[in-house]
Amino acid sequence: MKPDYTNARLNAAQHKLDALATPPSAVERDALAAAQMRADAVAAHLGTTATPPIAGESSLQYRKRVLTPVAARSERFKGASSASLAGLDAATLGPVEDIVYADAIAAAKRPENYAPGELRAVAERDTAGRLITKFYGDIGAWMAPFTLQGASVRINRDKNK
Repeated sequence: MKPDYTNARLNAAQHKLDALATPPSAVERDALAAAQMRADAVAAHLGTTATPPIAGESSLQYRKRVLTPVAARSERFKGASSASLAGLDAATLGPVEDIVYADAIAAAKRPENYAPGELRAVAERDTAGRLITKFYGDIGAWMAPFTLQGASVRINRDKNK
């Protein structure tokens, strides 16, 4: 007989449905927005956008979910499994998140990580709060239309001539 097992499954499903129907509190909504904003800032360096939170997802679950694909860009966490990242608690997730995001941004700024002809525009805020757009990647991506094709130049470095 499995009536207890069936009731437990039904209760769990009902609990999930209730969580979906109940709007998140203001604190949870703010935490989700902050997590998405931070993930989007890192994703902009990688040339993508962060996925939005799923209905009923807590801010902790969301932070773990968006951290998992970015961890592959971190030298220190690229070997970490998604299960090990999903098992982190809130106190441990913060420092891991800081390390992974910093490593991913640093990797995104390295020129060897860009394909030829790839140029990314990244909008960042400076210490005064101004929006600054910085470009990373191959300079030839924007210089190509302005470059003369077929022209060659010889620079004479001999001081005697």
